[in-house]
Amino acid sequence: GAQEFINRMDGRDYLIWLPFDTKIYIDGVRGYKSKVGEDLIGQIGGTVADGGTSLYDAVVVGMDLLNNMRAKFGDNVRYGMVVQSDGKDENSSRSFKQVEDRLRPKEDDPMGVQIHTIAIGNYGHGKEVLRKIANWANGKYWEGMTQKDMIKVYRDIASYY
Repeated sequence: GAQEFINRMDGRDYLIWLPFDTKIYIDGVRGYKSKVGEDLIGQIGGTVADGGTSLYDAVVVGMDLLNNMRAKFGDNVRYGMVVQSDGKDENSSRSFKQVEDRLRPKEDDPMGVQIHTIAIGNYGHGKEVLRKIANWANGKYWEGMTQKDMIKVYRDIASYY
């Protein structure tokens, strides 16, 4: 699904790959799709979901990266994030409340950064966590269990960008 998303992006779209488990890998691929698209598709294909989760930290770090880009490039382009997770957080230094405080749109910045969340695996409590994150950040919550589901979800999300 994520590979399909990359394929649907325009060559001028700037992409940031920020994988996470017990820690956040901030040195992931980043750049314009025309330059990094193939490498990114390969990295996504080689990613294994394993270990603990630092979901809250990853969302905050991703927001920081996008807000830095907004400060540099302004609001003439759209900024968004796609978070795929089971919604569990086992390793973050930040709390769920800190994520909420960071994501809620401010009066002086009603647009903010849009976050779409995708629930995978056994949702449990994580489903509500991901739903709230998407809601706070003017995004949409999605679910996917099969490869076919994920391809459809990512195609639909690509239409927002």
